[in-house]
Amino acid sequence: MLPQFKHLYRTTFTLRLAFLLLLLTGSLLFSGCGDDDDDDPTTPDNTIEKTVVVPGNTQWLDTELTVEAGDEAAITASGTVVYDLNNNTCGPAGAPWTDAADQLDPLWEQPHAGLIGKLDAAGTPFFIGDALTFSPQTGGTLFLGINDYWYQQNSGEFSVHIKITKAT
Repeated sequence: MLPQFKHLYRTTFTLRLAFLLLLLTGSLLFSGCGDDDDDDPTTPDNTIEKTVVVPGNTQWLDTELTVEAGDEAAITASGTVVYDLNNNTCGPAGAPWTDAADQLDPLWEQPHAGLIGKLDAAGTPFFIGDALTFSPQTGGTLFLGINDYWYQQNSGEFSVHIKITKAT
C-alpha cells in the first residue's frame, strides 16, 4: 500500500467498524421490541381489559370477550349517538324517554338509544347505560348494541371500556 493512502485506509476501516458496532448495538437494544403476541388482553392480575367502539348504527357488536359464570364484568361508556333524523342525541345512558308507545326497541322499557348488552348472540338483552358491573349466572360472549329498533339511520358512537376480572 502506498504511504499516502495509509491514512485513508485507516479512516475507512474505522468508519466500517463504527458502523458495524452501531448496527450490533441497535439490534441488541431493540431485540424484544415489536409484537410479542400482545393480542391477549389478559393482565397479570387475572383481568382482561379492552376498549371497543360501538357505532350508533350497529344492532349488535361482538366484543370477542367471554364472560364466564362468576366473573365480574365492569363496563363504562362515553360518547354520543344521533338517534333520529331531527339530530336528537344522547349518551350511553340513553334518551330521556322510552319506547313505551311502539314497544319495538330491544328493551322498550329502558331509555331509548342507550347502550345495551347481551351474552351470546341469542342472549337476553340487558341495559348498561353509562356504567354497569355484573357477575353473570351463566357465561357467554359479550355483545354490545344500541337500544333502538330503527338503529340503521343512527350516527355517532359510544366508546366502551370493558374490564373482566376472572373468577378464582
